[in-house]
Amino acid sequence: MMTDKKKSVSSVCYLDEAASIDKLIASGFLSIDEVREGAGMNALNEPWSTQHYMTLNYTTADRAAENNNNNNKAE
Repeated sequence: MMTDKKKSVSSVCYLDEAASIDKLIASGFLSIDEVREGAGMNALNEPWSTQHYMTLNYTTADRAAENNNNNNKAE
């Protein structure tokens, strides 16, 4: 989506870049307000819109293997 620091999402179609925008938020790289500002929109300035989010399924390979081993023991 963004090939250099000066390019903003306002120069592309939001729907075409929705997956990339979601990834920026879901990876904790940008807050919702930071994405909105990058798109030329006003920040919402709400407590939830300024926080950085990360999906719960991001983990290390070691932890995934450990969870898999624990699940196998429970069966």
